[in-house]
Amino acid sequence: MRRRKLLKSTPAVVVPSLAGCIGWNVKPSGFHGYTVAVDPMAARDLVPCVARDEERLLPSTLIGDFIATVLDGEEIVAEVTNLELFESGSYDGLFHYRDGKTFYRVEKTVLEKGTAAGRKYELSRRGHSADTSEADVVPLSSLPYYDQLLLHNSLSLSDTGGVRVFSETFVAGYLDSGYREESRLASGIDFERIEFDGRYVRIEDRGESSAPQERVRYSAEAVAEGDAAFREYILERYAIEATDLSERAQDFLDSVLENAGSLLISTDDENFESQERALEEIRSLASKRTPLGDLNHPRCNRALYLRYEGEGYTFVSRDRVN
Repeated sequence: MRRRKLLKSTPAVVVPSLAGCIGWNVKPSGFHGYTVAVDPMAARDLVPCVARDEERLLPSTLIGDFIATVLDGEEIVAEVTNLELFESGSYDGLFHYRDGKTFYRVEKTVLEKGTAAGRKYELSRRGHSADTSEADVVPLSSLPYYDQLLLHNSLSLSDTGGVRVFSETFVAGYLDSGYREESRLASGIDFERIEFDGRYVRIEDRGESSAPQERVRYSAEAVAEGDAAFREYILERYAIEATDLSERAQDFLDSVLENAGSLLISTDDENFESQERALEEIRSLASKRTPLGDLNHPRCNRALYLRYEGEGYTFVSRDRVN
């Protein structure tokens, strides 16, 4: 077993990772080294970094029902590119979600890509619902489900569930011929407003157009019960094994751990080149793993995960610039 000094069980504040795994060696102006932080991987800190929950969903009945359906074990197939589900943060094709004590892995699989032709629409908050008769208003929930998702993805929602003042366009075009035939949007509309959770959005036809489109499938799998089990799942599935690293990279980890889990690497240091190569090796191995952290979470910022002598750690690095 390699000798090193154990860190305290309370992790230090994670240093945000400003340099990604891909293209990390492109040096910014004023570059003069790196800051590296290695901290114990505590479940209480990991969960808010990696797992989303109901509080982070868009304030929308449609999205709430979407997540509930997927968690119940049903697959959802739709044609919408980059479906927005959360108030902040991307999910790069998969995300983890906590419902009570149960953790799920939710994955988006792209079934088909192409260019879809259809009607181009503009959505806006111009005017007021009183300006339009009831006959010209259609509830979002009355549209075919794939129309609902496509239209909803162009809305701009506030954190209170309302629709912000905005003007946005989208193309109601589908790759699937069945969707095109059943859609109430693909070939033109006979209404002026969409009612959405008690709010009204104006929709205007801007003529024929086309846009890139994806046919995707969402599915979910329960992966853990409780925070501790979820931590072990993340370590098992995503952590770098320190034993897979070269002796130089393991020595580099030792030096960080022996320095209370934080190390400044300066271009003025004698051993800078060797340390940089060790850091490159760790980042290169990590780039083969799926990045999990939420880009917008103040404490996480896509930390790497590693298992070292049977213990879990987060590994975060950033460029030092003047």
